[in-house]
Amino acid sequence: MARLSVLTQISADHYLAGADVAAAGRLWNWSDSWMWDDDLKAYAGDLLARSHRLLLGRRAAEEGYLRHLERQVGAHAGDTHFEFARPVTRATKIVVDGGTGDGGLPRPGRDDISHAVRAAGADAPEDESLLAFGDAPLLAALLAAGLVDELLLLVDPVALGDGVRWPRRDHGSLAGRRVGERTFPCGVLVVRYAPGHTRPAPTPGP
Repeated sequence: MARLSVLTQISADHYLAGADVAAAGRLWNWSDSWMWDDDLKAYAGDLLARSHRLLLGRRAAEEGYLRHLERQVGAHAGDTHFEFARPVTRATKIVVDGGTGDGGLPRPGRDDISHAVRAAGADAPEDESLLAFGDAPLLAALLAAGLVDELLLLVDPVALGDGVRWPRRDHGSLAGRRVGERTFPCGVLVVRYAPGHTRPAPTPGP
């Protein structure tokens, strides 16, 4: 069974996404030009290259994340500024939450998320891993199911002020430990966590 790593961006004030998805303040604002430095792109490229399959939530699939990367790689062939994302075009992509299918991507139902993740990693080589791009609903579901082996937070040096918060505590709070961190010249801090057990949510009072 392959390890599952979840990669998600988060702002300095703890938003997973801004009210405006293309917020100008973010270092990756889904445009043709962004402020990731070469070291960070190399880090992301290595992570993508080691991934057996990419797991995505509905929002990441339907709001154009994959199409953006694939479009940039195709439009800038040979440009090292975009080369780090090329593994995305080769990887198998699976959407692991419910809803209407998108672009022919396999989409297991919500109740089958544990089975879907385990099936996706069952035939992965030992030196490869599963990588999930974590929008808030997917992140909450994976953590609640105890499926995450590694959580990678890309902390942008930006305060968004409003937007999508960290998943609510409907399934309890997550206990984990920090296992590493790395700063990059562009200001991004990557923090690696090994999630532990999930503490049950408090029982509502009368």
